[in-house]
Amino acid sequence: MDMLTAAGLVLDIIAIAAVLLPVLAGFRQGFKRRLLALAALGISALIAYVGSGMLAPKVYDELLKDKTRQVCVRVTKSFDPVTAAKNSLEAQGVALDEDYVREILSQTDENKIQAVRQAAEEYGIDANRARELAEKFSDQLPEQAARALKEQAPQIAEALRSGAMTNDELAKTVRQVVESPESAADYIEENYAAPFITAIAEAVLFGLIFALMQLILVLVFSLFGFDMKKKAESNGDRCAGVMLGLVCALANLLVMCIVVTSFLKAGTSAFDMDSVNSLIFLPIYNKLY
Repeated sequence: MDMLTAAGLVLDIIAIAAVLLPVLAGFRQGFKRRLLALAALGISALIAYVGSGMLAPKVYDELLKDKTRQVCVRVTKSFDPVTAAKNSLEAQGVALDEDYVREILSQTDENKIQAVRQAAEEYGIDANRARELAEKFSDQLPEQAARALKEQAPQIAEALRSGAMTNDELAKTVRQVVESPESAADYIEENYAAPFITAIAEAVLFGLIFALMQLILVLVFSLFGFDMKKKAESNGDRCAGVMLGLVCALANLLVMCIVVTSFLKAGTSAFDMDSVNSLIFLPIYNKLY
């Protein structure tokens, strides 16, 4: 079973449980206790949503930012786009020293093309062929940089494998690596690592705060004499409880969608929702979001 199928199966099982459990609980507990449970669910979700959004950036800044930047610095120092570009040019008949290649990579795309064209013409390549070579080099640079990144700095390549970086962003990263691995590390940390890790932290905090609030509210209800385990007193109470259980089920699905969206917000996830092999949750997610 591949990862997408496994992820879809897990999501489907959770979605089924999110619907069946409150409906069965509504049948057993009746309307009043289901109403309290729905109120607890809404309050818990609201507090968890606000609290996780406020705490996640602070958790990242206080506990994770320094370690993340250290990792980014370490892997950008091991990334050598100059060698990759130099080898690419040599394969096309233009042998340049590393300092010249470094200077070319530090320039904007337009100036980069012009510099490669001039270097090609100095090697006796005619003007039209030199222009084609320069444009081809510029077009292939993001692909070459991505390949070199995968070989030389696999940690970053793995984090960016979903295509979160556009060609322009990758080219900017290459320029910054050429100029300074530290500045490139800051760029990657700020624009990619921080949003990704913060989104994960937000989703985890949401789940923790939500579960904690549910427990606290159940204890509060017990203190005020509401026994949530007591059974419904009549068939009418059971029917009303089932109807309210359906509302609770919808609220559960909304909470589930919020958690999943928190993971997807980072943009560097291994997959998007449309690629997940889900028969139940995916249609629900697409309807609600």
